[in-house]
Amino acid sequence: MYPLFFILFLSWLVYAIFHNTSQAGIKVRTYQVQEGWGYQILLKDKVYIDQPFIPVLQGKVAFPDKRSARQAGKLVKQKLVNHKLPALTKEDLKMLGLDNLENAN
Repeated sequence: MYPLFFILFLSWLVYAIFHNTSQAGIKVRTYQVQEGWGYQILLKDKVYIDQPFIPVLQGKVAFPDKRSARQAGKLVKQKLVNHKLPALTKEDLKMLGLDNLENAN
C-alpha cells in the first residue's frame, strides 16, 4: 500500500512541478565530482535534481566522463518533459553504455 502511495505522490509531484513547463525551461548542467562527473536538472535556473552519482548502481559511483553525465541528464530531462518519473533504470544505463560500471564497484 505504501509503495503505491509513494509512486502516486511522486508522480503527482513531478506533474505539478513540470506541468506547463516547456522543454526550454528545463536545463541540464554537468559538473565534476571527486571521482568523475555528475549532473543537475534545473527548472528556471533553480536546481531541482542534483545527481553526483549514478543512481541505479550501489555505492557512490560517479559518471566516468562529462559526456555520459550529460547523456543521463538529457534522458532524465526527456522523462520530465514527457511527464514520467525522472528515475534512471538498469535498461537506461544499458542504453547509455554505462551498465558495465556496476561490476567496477
